[in-house]
Amino acid sequence: MNDLKQCEQRILELESLLEISDRKSDVLTSLLMEANAEYEGSLNRVERSEKNFRAIFETAPEPIYLIDINTGRILDCNEFTLSWLGYSRTELISMPAGSIVADKAGVTEDCDEKATYRERMALAEWCFRRKDGSLVTADVAGTPLEYEGRECFAVLVHDITERKRVEKDLIKAREAAESANHAKSQFLANMSHELRTPMNAILGYSQLMQHDASLHRDQREYLEIINRSGEHLLALINDVLEISKIEARRVTSEPTTFDLPALIRDLAVVFRFRTEAKGLEFGLEGVDDVPRYVISDESKVRQILINLLGNAVKFTEKGGIILRVAAARRTSGEMGLKVEVEDTGPGIAEDEREMVFQPFEQGETGRHTKGGTGLGLAISREYARMLGGDLTVAGNVGEGSVFRLETGIREGKEIDLRERFSKRRIVGLAEGQPDLRILVVEDGEENRTLLIRLLQMAGMEVREAVNGFEAVETAEKWRPHFIWMDIRMPVMDGLEATRRIKSTKAGKDIPIAALTASAMEEERGPILAAGCDDFVRKPYREHEIFDVMAKHLRLEYVYEDEQTDEAPAEPEAESTVQRLAGLAPHLRSELCEAVLRLDMPRTSEVIETIAAQDAPLGTVLKTVAENLDYDRLLALLDDEGTHPGE
Repeated sequence: MNDLKQCEQRILELESLLEISDRKSDVLTSLLMEANAEYEGSLNRVERSEKNFRAIFETAPEPIYLIDINTGRILDCNEFTLSWLGYSRTELISMPAGSIVADKAGVTEDCDEKATYRERMALAEWCFRRKDGSLVTADVAGTPLEYEGRECFAVLVHDITERKRVEKDLIKAREAAESANHAKSQFLANMSHELRTPMNAILGYSQLMQHDASLHRDQREYLEIINRSGEHLLALINDVLEISKIEARRVTSEPTTFDLPALIRDLAVVFRFRTEAKGLEFGLEGVDDVPRYVISDESKVRQILINLLGNAVKFTEKGGIILRVAAARRTSGEMGLKVEVEDTGPGIAEDEREMVFQPFEQGETGRHTKGGTGLGLAISREYARMLGGDLTVAGNVGEGSVFRLETGIREGKEIDLRERFSKRRIVGLAEGQPDLRILVVEDGEENRTLLIRLLQMAGMEVREAVNGFEAVETAEKWRPHFIWMDIRMPVMDGLEATRRIKSTKAGKDIPIAALTASAMEEERGPILAAGCDDFVRKPYREHEIFDVMAKHLRLEYVYEDEQTDEAPAEPEAESTVQRLAGLAPHLRSELCEAVLRLDMPRTSEVIETIAAQDAPLGTVLKTVAENLDYDRLLALLDDEGTHPGE
């Protein structure tokens, strides 16, 4: 009985196990079915991925090819690669990858090391050789991938042949422009030398002749005309050279500290004379409200305003002119300066407002007015922009014009003001000065003789040389204390002569100052590098020559006014003003302009002309000028200008 029960129990356990087994089988079957479905899905995804890759690969608008890492040969490529290189698929497939690369710096034909491409397939620039032998340039990048069971690199290519061609053209164009600029600079240097050298002789000899006390009044007037015409011609030459230098980007700004109200008032004094001579009113507004000491390029600000005021006077026949100035603070220490010159002249048509700022261009009114080069406004606008501002014009035909200068300035300090006044006329060396031996090296006879006479008048012993070779010989034998060296000369130029003199034991300590007729500032560097100790441009003024020599030889001079034991009695101030009022308007204007420009030689010349007409007045003006009391001289002129009826 017990055995039967055990058998029944065993049967139940087996049936239970069978049920469990059936359930597990169902689970396994289900799992197998799911795995099979996943596998089929993966296959589909792979197929879709491969199809997508192939579609991108074939339709890419740039070359793509595959390199077998193990063999280094081309495994596959898209259609664009075939058309780009000019090969058929049969020709290109299995070709060594290096055979299509003209520059193999980044690829080798035998690429049996997998690291080779990984190291060398970074973004790079390659040159490819097409089937017809022509070369094309491309940016290349590579990425590793597995393709048809092989390790390979996909090479992506971007053709830059046209870009490289444009770059080469740009380089050639830049080189051509630089060459043209160099040729232009050389032309300017040559023209400057050829024009300024004879001007140096014209102005220099006329200055020497004015020293002659025996000249008649008519002769002095003739010399005055020569000087005035020469200065005018020099101004025109300078304008032409200046606009050329601006176009060649060879003009720079030189900020200095200066007295802004004084500059404005000085200009007002000069142009008040001119407006009175034409029966015009002259107004000055805002000068008391601007800062006194400012930092900017004084010479360029002055030149801009002289050009604007000069044009206003030139083109205005009735009414008047107003010079209006204002300054507004921008930031700490930074200010904006606005200067307006308003006139009641003919005005400028709207379509001519920009044209008048172009070189050699003039408006309708300017074309019917005698004189002028059409350069003043062009230079003025370039100066204004160089100073960080601009120059504009407003107004209509028949309503006058308003020229407006707007630029930035900085506040300055009185202590930074530069010494501005020129030296008095020198007639000799002070007592106790050594006897000086001066060598003048100059190939132009006129200019050489001019400088020799100027130095001899001051009591110096002078010898001459006509080229660098003679200069070297004379310096070695004569041992001068100072050498004036022309730069452009035949046989041996001044730079080579300077180098040779400075290389000797005897010559290394001799001060050498260069004389050049070039207007190009960049010549200063090579001249000083050759060994010259200083630099003077032609046409020079007397005081420039003596100032340079005093600087290097520590000289003291005797001035013309110091030779008179008793100073002549000076007329009363009221009498002086009355006498000034009786002068011809052009003489008053010329004297004021010479004082304003701090041109001592020119000031002396005008005073000599005045003295020939009115000796007492000439004596007063001469004394004031030689004492460098320019403030008083301007005050006298200003008093006369504000009392025209006296």
